[in-house]
Amino acid sequence: KGLAIRVILAMAWVGGCTQAGAAPSQGMLLDFEAPAIDGAFADIAGDGFAASGVRFRTVRLSGSVARGAIVSLAPVAEGLRILRDASAISGQQAASPALGGGYNDLLMEFAAPLASISLATDDMVEAPNPIRLLALAATTVADRFRVVDFVEAMNDATDAPANRMALAPAEPFSFALFEVRQQQEGFDDLVFAFAPANPAPPPTTPPAPPPETREIPLPSSLAMLSGAVAIAAIALQIA
Repeated sequence: KGLAIRVILAMAWVGGCTQAGAAPSQGMLLDFEAPAIDGAFADIAGDGFAASGVRFRTVRLSGSVARGAIVSLAPVAEGLRILRDASAISGQQAASPALGGGYNDLLMEFAAPLASISLATDDMVEAPNPIRLLALAATTVADRFRVVDFVEAMNDATDAPANRMALAPAEPFSFALFEVRQQQEGFDDLVFAFAPANPAPPPTTPPAPPPETREIPLPSSLAMLSGAVAIAAIALQIA
């Protein structure tokens, strides 16, 4: 498929596509067709896509995944692996975590907080195994992250919408993780939209008006007593 077609698809998905250096409220599409590689795969440095607003790092997750949970990401390699084969969704190339013993995950760090992210799992015909896409927030401890949101799918899906993983949590997030659970896996057509730089403040509820006050008429006996007290006070002042 041509680049023009892929750009149109990205515009339909996030409402606008731009070049590298996009304004923070606009969307980006990465189809991993550049840089073109010659062999079946090539390992690319983590900052190879920094001009598009994202850096990659191969890691390995530990900890239980749940919204609000804290997980640890052990570093494996500063970069990712580009695959050139029939598993790509568009074009000839797709992305995956680098190898290095066991099944690894791919961490994405974005130049600004995101409002949404989506990707398509690879087209490989394989046994079904679970995979996850996580939205993450950094903590004060290195390589430990809070799970903002996540979605789980099966890696054997080859057609939309089953092969599309997407997140759009209410909280902006600056990190995302493609988690490989049981079998090496790749993805293609990464689409992400930056959150507005200055989001509109939430609407505020005006304060309730103060309760209505009114004078309560005194009973006649109290009124007479009040008048007598006033007269006595005046007499004392004259004396």
